[in-house]
Amino acid sequence: FYVGLHGGINIPRDTRSEFDSPGLPGGVGFITTDADNGYRFGGALGYTFTRHLSAEVELSYTRNSLDTLDVVSIRTPAGSGPLAAKGSASTLSGMVNGYLSLPMDLFRPYVGAGIG
Repeated sequence: FYVGLHGGINIPRDTRSEFDSPGLPGGVGFITTDADNGYRFGGALGYTFTRHLSAEVELSYTRNSLDTLDVVSIRTPAGSGPLAAKGSASTLSGMVNGYLSLPMDLFRPYVGAGIG
């Protein structure tokens, strides 16, 4: 059995979400969200079956503070922002991974696959 821990910086990409509000001013539009850099940490519990094959379960958590929002709609075709945003975005993820490795002395190349 083995235990793995990881952590680091999480650098998010801008997200763009489409909305449709029939009957309300604005109608169809987009919200673009910009978030600050955040953190990520997690761990894995695994088992090595042979020198070539191992499997693990992994759990990870990320968190970023929101920075700005920009809303574009029929009512605000040029955009509303960027507007200052409060709050945060977080993600909890789980994975099941498998690894096939080539046992070598100095280096140990491997190929992995997972689902989660």
